[in-house]
Amino acid sequence: MTDPIQAQSSPFGKSLPELLNFLGKLVEKSASIRSIENLLPDLLDAAITFSGMPSAAIYLTGDGGEVLHLMAEAGARIGPEERRRRLVAGEVIAGRAYQSRKMIAVEHSADEPILGEPLRALGMKSQVSLPLISGGQILGVLDLNDSEPHRFSAEETAWLESLAGHIAVLLFGSRLFAQSQTANIQLTRFYEFGSRIIAATTFPQALELTAKFALMATTAQSAIVYLIDQEGKISLSHGVDNAGREILDETVPHPESLVTEILAAGTPKVLLTEELTPPEDRELLSAKGVVTLVGLPLKIRNQVIGVLSVRYSLPHTFSQAEMDGLTLYAVQAAGTIERLRLLEESRQRESDLRMIVDMARVVTSTLDLEELLQQIAVLLVWTARMDACVIASVDMEQGQVRTLAAYSAFGERTDREFGTGYALADSPVSMQVLKGSDPLLLRIDDPQVHPSEAALLRQLHYGALLMIPLWAGGKALGLLRLYSRQNNRSFSALELQRLRVPAEQAALALVNARLYESEHQQRILAETLRDIGLILSGSLRAGTILETLLEQIGRVVPFDSANVMLLQGDRVRVASHRGYERFGLTEWIARLDLPIERLSGIHHMATTLHPHFIPDVQTDPGWQSIGPTWHVGSWVGAPLVTGEQLLGFLSMDKAERGYYSADHASRLESLAGHAALALLNALTFGEVEQASITDFVTGIYNRRYFHEQLQLEIDRARRIGYPVSLLIYDIDHFKLVNDTHGHPIGDRILQMVARRIKEELRAVDILARYGGEEFAVILPGTPASSLAGVGERLRQGIAMQPFLVDDKSISITVSAGGATFPEDANDVHRLIDEADRWLYDAKQTGRNRTRVPEPMPWPYTAPAEPARGEKSRKGTGEADTLSEPAGEKK
Repeated sequence: MTDPIQAQSSPFGKSLPELLNFLGKLVEKSASIRSIENLLPDLLDAAITFSGMPSAAIYLTGDGGEVLHLMAEAGARIGPEERRRRLVAGEVIAGRAYQSRKMIAVEHSADEPILGEPLRALGMKSQVSLPLISGGQILGVLDLNDSEPHRFSAEETAWLESLAGHIAVLLFGSRLFAQSQTANIQLTRFYEFGSRIIAATTFPQALELTAKFALMATTAQSAIVYLIDQEGKISLSHGVDNAGREILDETVPHPESLVTEILAAGTPKVLLTEELTPPEDRELLSAKGVVTLVGLPLKIRNQVIGVLSVRYSLPHTFSQAEMDGLTLYAVQAAGTIERLRLLEESRQRESDLRMIVDMARVVTSTLDLEELLQQIAVLLVWTARMDACVIASVDMEQGQVRTLAAYSAFGERTDREFGTGYALADSPVSMQVLKGSDPLLLRIDDPQVHPSEAALLRQLHYGALLMIPLWAGGKALGLLRLYSRQNNRSFSALELQRLRVPAEQAALALVNARLYESEHQQRILAETLRDIGLILSGSLRAGTILETLLEQIGRVVPFDSANVMLLQGDRVRVASHRGYERFGLTEWIARLDLPIERLSGIHHMATTLHPHFIPDVQTDPGWQSIGPTWHVGSWVGAPLVTGEQLLGFLSMDKAERGYYSADHASRLESLAGHAALALLNALTFGEVEQASITDFVTGIYNRRYFHEQLQLEIDRARRIGYPVSLLIYDIDHFKLVNDTHGHPIGDRILQMVARRIKEELRAVDILARYGGEEFAVILPGTPASSLAGVGERLRQGIAMQPFLVDDKSISITVSAGGATFPEDANDVHRLIDEADRWLYDAKQTGRNRTRVPEPMPWPYTAPAEPARGEKSRKGTGEADTLSEPAGEKK
């Protein structure tokens, strides 16, 4: 073989001095280029210049590797994908040159049926592949291509082999330098990594440091560390890319093929993205620009606890030194993760012990069920590392779940967030969990999750829900619901085992609290029955009895609003009520007077004479809503029966759905029996008393009762702080009516005037015959600003329509005077005198008109003490309410 250095000229048209000068400059330039990637373009340029061939490419492999990777190309456009495809398919020209360590040339592709096939596919007609060998080590292959046939002479072959030798020397030197520099840098970084990861106190910190330093040790696109749980599933991952962005929530349709293969083999693995299965993983990583992956197992005592995955955006050759460096990171990371695992187990044991102590302290600290369960809910959130907890009781017979306690780490408990309860029929998943004994984890993106539960999670902005049944005595007593904002939250068997302690404590709390609650309720019921018996037996006033009943009954049967309805033929009217002011329904309930058939619950009790309850009015098909009863969620009632006589009904409700039960109905029945007997005595006595306070001509209250009630209303108004107005009416020229038509007709006129006034009054207003042709109206709660309007409305109601008596049409007008306590007078006598003075003024100014003082702004501050010997009725047992004056409850 002819040495080209001795030749006077090259076969490529260059003189020997030119070529030697070119190589000298290349060597000189390469001395300053320590990166192979930066050196390759100059080497390809030299190859094209020397050979005169239009296209060149360099393939390299790792130490001892058997796979060639395209590292750089220049000249004619042959896409990298084309070169990569033919190489992966087993390019016979470069492959033979690499394996034989000899130059392989195809001078005309038409002459080579096998070797020429790849060239023909690329539109080339000739190629020479030269092995790159230096120091006895083959580094790769130099490819030179030409679109025309080329006959390589012996002299050309010698020059090309010499060129390949120079290129190999330069590559080898650059690689040695890079390896040396890399080794020094990697050693420094590894020491830094070791000192920092040892200081890590949590798994996320350890994973973040491992991914960050593995990426710094390579030219990779990104690095991710996966932790594997006992079931072989990815439990935690953390990664970073070369732009410094964290990769925290990368979701793959299936566990990555690389991770799966590493777990199976337990050794490092290098894969091309296009080799991955299933296709979903391949498509995901390809879309991210990942071409090559290397995975290293994190092993402790031959057990793989995780995987370090390093990703490259180009084909990559791994030297043994580079692989050894990554292995060191993996070993150090595995040791730290094992230390953190042991530390976590130690912390968890301490936490479990502390939790058991805390649970014992909580359970023994209170017997109040709501307080106890609220504390358990807080402990459960922090123990389970969840974001919210709801503890509910369950009534399997009624199919109701009722929220007893709720806690959210993001804010205070609100009924709007978690609700007060729900029907089991609305949540088949809850029913499924309660029928078994095992927890159930639901995720919002799980296709098997029930639509109702998915809708609830979306509404509350949670991603996962863990449901745990609370069992005791062989029956389901309650349900734990633990919420997480993360939709990938999972629980190991150990974590679920740890939750058994607080779950059992919650179930025990329900049992103990129910026993205590039952005993407590029985004691309260006995005390309430005794107190009611003493109070009711000391009163013969129906109004007092009804007020006392509603006041005492809340001790044993809680309610948001309640009323007593008295039976009048086939109708019922509300005689007393409580709680409706919260919902703005005081006026509506005070006027309620309906046929029994309109009220489903009342009609049922009237038919059976037994109590009745509806746990959830929204799901009960028999419930009939009347008026603005939007606030009612659960209802219970009991008839007031003595012997065979039905007097009326107790009706109570709660806004909370699923609240009332048969136990509440039973307690209510016991109280109703005592109240019915007292009410019957009062009503019997009231018939006699009614005669003593009733005007025998008109049938309305008489003057004596008027004075008593006016005093009572002013005493009550002084305590509570509201106004009381008084109107006195006088029939104009009534003597003329008697003289013209006779006294019987006059009495009929008095009756009809009284009836017409009463029709215009509220249930709380009191109408009395003041004397002769005068009527008095007490208006509790009516301010002075409204008095003139009320007076005029009543006056016009009489004057605008004549009275028809025995076919005689008689027109009647009235004059009215009024006054208001405390603005116009501060006691009963002065109030009557002031109203009478304004009545006189109305008569003197022409009759058929209403005269009242000029109103003052309300509220008006009343005098501190009553005048003219007024006696306070405070402490007599009369309720401070406007709804039912005692006289109207007879």
